[in-house]
Amino acid sequence: MKETEISDAIINSYSVLVDYLADFLGSNCEIVLHVIEDGVSIIKKIRNNHISGRELGKKTDEIGIRISKRNRDIDYIVNNYETSPTGIEIKTNTFLIKTPDGKLIGMMCVNIDLSLPLLAKNCIEDFFGKLSTSSLAKKICKEKHVAPVIEEKDIFKSLSRDIINDVISEHGVPVERMTPEERIAVIGKLKERGVFRIKYAVREVARRLNVSEPSVYRYFKEL
Repeated sequence: MKETEISDAIINSYSVLVDYLADFLGSNCEIVLHVIEDGVSIIKKIRNNHISGRELGKKTDEIGIRISKRNRDIDYIVNNYETSPTGIEIKTNTFLIKTPDGKLIGMMCVNIDLSLPLLAKNCIEDFFGKLSTSSLAKKICKEKHVAPVIEEKDIFKSLSRDIINDVISEHGVPVERMTPEERIAVIGKLKERGVFRIKYAVREVARRLNVSEPSVYRYFKEL
């Protein structure tokens, strides 16, 4: 059996899993099957795409492409928080599909809509008032002798920083000499390359462009 036939057979075996997970997890979870062709990630099957607005056959942005190039030491990525292209806060989880010899040929993504959980969180925080959930969690951890969870640096944040650095470098003008129009152009390129769907990307872009976060949002609206 040829290598392409093996890859196709492996990818096709995940197709029914897309339907299974979508039916099991419900409409608040988007399930996406990507196939990697010539280093480019393409959506082969998708369910509940109202969460991201993406369609069958669409190529992923640069975040997805760079993930495909950094797959040697990881099999999956979980609990990454992003903003979808439709503006929904989501938790993304990605399983990397490989051939028996370790070649990356696809990705299975489960993107969870956090709208309702965040609404519940805000209601709870409003109910407790000054007693924040973080302080409450610390109290519970102390009583149960449980160490608080420490957020780990994830691959998505690292990738977004790489893209920001690349775009600024490609622009060819030192940040301190950029005009507002040039900063808007940089932000436009970052948007096209998927940076702003990563959590805290606005903060990182503001830091690298030597402007405030409100300025980034203002430039973003002017695009």
